Amino acid sequence: VESKNVPLAEYVLSQARMAGTANLPLYSTVVKVYAATRQFEKTCDIYAQLTDDGLEPDTVMYGGLIKAAVECGQLELSRKLLRQSGTMDIQNYMSLFRACGRERNVRKALDLLKELEESDVGIDTTAYNCVLDVCLKSGDMRQGTELFAKMKTLNFVDVISYNTLLKGARATGPLDAMSILEDMRSRNLQPNQVTYNSLINACVSKGDMKTAWGFVEEMQQLSVEIDNFTCSIMMKGLKFSSSKDDVDKTLNLIERSRVRPDEVLVNTLLDACIRLRDVKRLTSALNTFRLSGVV
Repeated sequence: VESKNVPLAEYVLSQARMAGTANLPLYSTVVKVYAATRQFEKTCDIYAQLTDDGLEPDTVMYGGLIKAAVECGQLELSRKLLRQSGTMDIQNYMSLFRACGRERNVRKALDLLKELEESDVGIDTTAYNCVLDVCLKSGDMRQGTELFAKMKTLNFVDVISYNTLLKGARATGPLDAMSILEDMRSRNLQPNQVTYNSLINACVSKGDMKTAWGFVEEMQQLSVEIDNFTCSIMMKGLKFSSSKDDVDKTLNLIERSRVRPDEVLVNTLLDACIRLRDVKRLTSALNTFRLSGVV
């Protein structure tokens, strides 16, 4: 395990199987070797060998097999292993939801959610948020909005729920994002850094720089920290802006927030200066970024 010597581990196991001496501790150690080298598909394959030898995994080995099945997207295998392990709890359901997300399988995620709702395990907002994320990341906005409406009816929504919905609604534009924000506030939920960055990104994606700057000002008024993502999003907006004022405001925002943008985004801002044929601002931007160590 320590040297991550997979060929040796596989050789030892094959020899032990031929000699009829392969036991559970040996299989368990091979699983650890695969885990150390992140070879999750091989971990799943070893389960078939294990059962062929008439062995039953213990609790620890079940955990390793389930994790591997989730990591490589083998949802049915992970579900089967969970059933056999007899440890179906909320965390195991969460693992299955994440596996659905990797497969972009909304139907299975919703079926598992229904199963959880009808079980004695108990459900919470985190579980609903996880399934909501699967719906939206899979591009199924209809199922996502229907689930979100259900979550609101059952009072299983929090700031993370709204942030997840905002990320999914990014393509629908700032007006929808604004209505989500209003709905959020009607429930006395306070928008956080992620909320504002999602709102700003929705605006910038539609070229609505005025509304985006309005959200930046609101963050400052409410003492919500402006981070690297906020500045990066505003710099991205310079691709669509022909306003010298936007360049100045973005530079000032970076200086005030003391964030260190990456090279790609710095070049985006410099490109905006060149496009505007503004040597003064280009020189100012270069000086700002030279001092921060980016240039």
